[in-house]
Amino acid sequence: MSAAPSVTLMIPTYRRLDMLQRCLHAASALAPAPAQWIVVCRGAADADTAAWLAHEAPRRYPRLRTVMVAEPGVVAAMNAGLPHVTGELLAILDDDALPRPDWLARLLPHFADPAVGGAGGRDVVYREEDGLPLPLPEVPLAGYRDGWGRIVGNTHRVSGPPRAVETLKGCNWILRRTALGTARFDERLHGQGAQPGNEAWMCQVLRHAGWQLVLDPAAIVDHYPAARSDYGRQSFARQRCFEEACNITAISLAYAPPGMRLRLVLFQLLIGSRNCPGAYYLVHSLLKRPRCLPGQLLGGWGGFLAGCRLARTLRAQPPGRPGRPPGAGRVAASGGAVLGAAPREGEA
Repeated sequence: MSAAPSVTLMIPTYRRLDMLQRCLHAASALAPAPAQWIVVCRGAADADTAAWLAHEAPRRYPRLRTVMVAEPGVVAAMNAGLPHVTGELLAILDDDALPRPDWLARLLPHFADPAVGGAGGRDVVYREEDGLPLPLPEVPLAGYRDGWGRIVGNTHRVSGPPRAVETLKGCNWILRRTALGTARFDERLHGQGAQPGNEAWMCQVLRHAGWQLVLDPAAIVDHYPAARSDYGRQSFARQRCFEEACNITAISLAYAPPGMRLRLVLFQLLIGSRNCPGAYYLVHSLLKRPRCLPGQLLGGWGGFLAGCRLARTLRAQPPGRPGRPPGAGRVAASGGAVLGAAPREGEA
């Protein structure tokens, strides 16, 4: 790859025209500038956005290409955009994420290492009610597997130097096209809008193929989470609990060795999560949200069992064949090791 790799910026969007306009305006200040811009839109299902992209956007952004997709969901949108990508690197942003001007400049140097297949940064999350950053304490680790084998995100809270990680966040990441190979975002994951965990599964596919992923907390996007088109963000509807539990279970188990799978199942029984309560969260929900508990139990545990079955399918039939990094075999879990240091031994 050349010293200055070309970058395609892809933004899937759906009924968030005001946020899309803000995102594109922020992206226009990126230095270096992306060589190609792609916006994927739902067409007739999002007529206002489609009209703006057809008539107004070309005058403001001459390099922008619009791709229309008929199927719902962010996975279908990203897969529709992939065949049109010409850059050596594919940068993907949510339409409600505003990259800071140095976002690309901070991430691109990590691709000088030919074994790096993806890189991403931190998203600073802002409250909808007053536009102020969420007051969250910073954490030193993000994007890693913990001792139970769970994939932990926390990229909106992380601080510190660049490090090798297990997963990146989909609102703020860049992928090497040769790392993708024929791999595509997996349409077998459940969900009506943003299929939960779709980016984590792509990261696991790339990691399993031997690629490294880098998280650089200094590469920042300002994230203004917009209203979702499927469920409210605090919803515990039965279907949402099913989708969340199924996808996260499948992604966590797919490439986990037997010992880690056992720990993951044990954690689910003892602790669980808000979407799929184990013993701890069963008591927690009885105290905090008893009316939601039937949906959490029926949806969450139905999703957990479906996720165990889906994990076997994902492991046996991954969504395409990723490229292979130079001289790589399967890699160990990073555990959030600082880049340049030897990664902590793991089991992914």
